[in-house]
Amino acid sequence: MHLILCNTHETIQFAAEELKKYLQKISFSSIQILPATVENLKNSKVAGISLGTADDLIHLSSDVKSSNIDDAFEIKIHSGSGYLCGSNPRSVLFAVYALLRGLGYDWPNPQTEIYLPKSDLKLDELHFHQSQKAATRHRGIVLEGANSADNVLDIIRWMPKLYYNSYFIQFQTPYYFFANWYLHAENSYLSPQSFSEKDAIRIKNAIELELKKRDLLYHAVGHAWTSESIGIKGLGWNPESISLTSWQQEHLALINGQRQLFNDITLNTNLCYSHPESAELFANQVLKYMQANPDTDFLHIWLADGYNNICECPNCTSILPSDQYIDILNHLDHVLTEHNIPVKLVFLVYYDLLWAPQTQRLHHPERFVLMFAPISRTFESSYADISNIPAPHDYQRNQIAIPHSVEENLSYLKEWQKTFSGDSFVFDYPLGRAHYGDPGYLKIARTIYHDIRSLSKLGLNGYLSCQEQRCFFPHALPNYLMGRTLWDNTLSFEEICQEFFLHSYGQQGLDLIPLLEKISYTFNTDYWNRVIDHYQPWYGQQLAIVKELATTLDHLVQSNLAGIAEASCRNNHTYFTNWQTLSYLPEYIRLLSICLAAKADGNDPAANEALKGFRHYVQKHEYNLQSSLDVFRVLNLAHLYIELEKPNAEFS
Repeated sequence: MHLILCNTHETIQFAAEELKKYLQKISFSSIQILPATVENLKNSKVAGISLGTADDLIHLSSDVKSSNIDDAFEIKIHSGSGYLCGSNPRSVLFAVYALLRGLGYDWPNPQTEIYLPKSDLKLDELHFHQSQKAATRHRGIVLEGANSADNVLDIIRWMPKLYYNSYFIQFQTPYYFFANWYLHAENSYLSPQSFSEKDAIRIKNAIELELKKRDLLYHAVGHAWTSESIGIKGLGWNPESISLTSWQQEHLALINGQRQLFNDITLNTNLCYSHPESAELFANQVLKYMQANPDTDFLHIWLADGYNNICECPNCTSILPSDQYIDILNHLDHVLTEHNIPVKLVFLVYYDLLWAPQTQRLHHPERFVLMFAPISRTFESSYADISNIPAPHDYQRNQIAIPHSVEENLSYLKEWQKTFSGDSFVFDYPLGRAHYGDPGYLKIARTIYHDIRSLSKLGLNGYLSCQEQRCFFPHALPNYLMGRTLWDNTLSFEEICQEFFLHSYGQQGLDLIPLLEKISYTFNTDYWNRVIDHYQPWYGQQLAIVKELATTLDHLVQSNLAGIAEASCRNNHTYFTNWQTLSYLPEYIRLLSICLAAKADGNDPAANEALKGFRHYVQKHEYNLQSSLDVFRVLNLAHLYIELEKPNAEFS
């Protein structure tokens, strides 16, 4: 068989190599990749499969339209010859994985793949027709958590197999998200490694190469523009003691009569946006970044993180923060236009910026993308569950209460949509914090599914998941389902769920679904995510069943591990790997439930004592679960959100 390249683009070359690699695994046929020459394209004696974009394959009358951002593909193969056509190079790669999925391949998580042949494959008799268009434009994952370089690279290599098209590297230098792993910030059993900003930059460069190889859309920065604008590095959320110059101080937000770093965290410190130099300093920083990083597709322009940290000087208090924000965005648009930089700018609806502008509007809305980020929302209900949307509360400077209900969060989005009708997506957090409150992962997966299916009704054109990269414990259903549903929202939850468990664990994996669902609904994401108060005696009583559930799960896991060890099939490695990961869940939920039950009963000393057992368990097994469980994040959140003892307190 011949694979004929109709384009020299790196991603189309990679797509052909991927198709060749997988077809050779299952057909043992000789497959040759031919270059895109006129002779190869017109020579009828060269039978094979052509790969190219809509512009390349227009002579084949493909219905796919060329687009840099909207993804679609068409596959037409008859008797081993035909074409894979994409709206852009990454869509050609999507077509390759769709064809392979149709032949029996799947990739349940970044570490494993399976092949379940649907029939004997003879390449010269291959027939396959499929035409698909993405249900949503923006389908992405955002860098968070504590990661090795391999953790992130593995995610990026997995993403196109599930039709994700975007990746977001936060910060100008993502030091924080790697230092937390290499320094083993919350694991005293592991020795810290040397790690510097230069190391982080090298990893960032490696990530960018992998994104380019797959033609994935590159989102960048977001955090720390404010501090970087006045020469203060923003690398993370750790408090720092920094000596400020008088010039830097005069540009900081005035709060309680002082211009200082907000709680000593540079990232959370706003500027005085009425200062005559603020917009220019901000624009200079953005321009400098774009001139050094021209491959950025979407540049996120955010103000400081956190809330109730807005300037109280007389000039600032006369205008809403969002109106000042629009002024900054318009100035950025003007500066970038002057320098012929066409990057899309993403603006943020979040915390104090939930309140829509009253007077200012974007001059050129076509450059901008609205990003709705309801960070404080509940995940016990989805966007599909909304009832009446109330009117937003009035804005009270530095006295806002963050909204938890889905309806209240959406009330602010609706007001913004009255001022901006351009492109938009939701930036959501089910796998950033709340998922630790659902160790069965079925309930949070169902919320994700219904959220995504509701996007079009909310006037949103996609979803970026702000999440840990190591969020596959006990399994990867939430991310698997997220990618599949963002691409094709006609698939049912049950269809995806059964496919995932069958492909992850074999036929016996279907037995896991009701048990993991019961575990999911015994725990509560609102309790973990600090949406409800910690004193909840009913929750402590509800968690009493976890010990029994853990025992039942352990018996099921161990019997299947023993069965796989005695069997022989081509997918044994995948099944064994995934059952082995699951084998740590029974003790994990038992120890976690003891800790949370004590906290819910108001017994903090007992909760902190129980936390030691949970902490030691996850720390000791971190290397066994390294690609699946972010130990730094779960322990850090237990302290910050459940208000349990600070991690490693007894070792300090």
